[in-house]
Amino acid sequence: MVKAQIARYAKDNNAEGLEIWEYYLQLLEKLDEDGMSSDESDVDKHTSVHVYRVKRMPWRADVVGDLEVIDDLRNDLRGVFKASGSKPLLRLRGGEGGLSRRGAPRNCPKSLYQKTWLQGLKEAEREDLDISQEKFKLLTIRLR
Repeated sequence: MVKAQIARYAKDNNAEGLEIWEYYLQLLEKLDEDGMSSDESDVDKHTSVHVYRVKRMPWRADVVGDLEVIDDLRNDLRGVFKASGSKPLLRLRGGEGGLSRRGAPRNCPKSLYQKTWLQGLKEAEREDLDISQEKFKLLTIRLR
């Protein structure tokens, strides 16, 4: 759903940086649902605001900044996303979120797996991942 809405917005508005949005769409497609962080609902002890504490995925390459941009898109592009459904809560990364117990998805391009995590696996565990031979270059995007 988010992927389709991003693509529609970018194309309908001749969005500047369309290639960046295409990269984000490809990243979401490669990670798929299984590659997304899990989170826990909580109340922030300093502000008493309801938040989600995002759990870290130890197997995943560092794409957190990219995923934050995509998360923030819903707030920045009002009118693109439907108003129905639950309102998005603040998602806090790092600190108290902890580690996710969700396993690494199979068949992702090698670049989406964290290098040292992969190196720590036994050969049979790496084979079980069925790592895709597809090349997917991670980009470093600096937003203004």
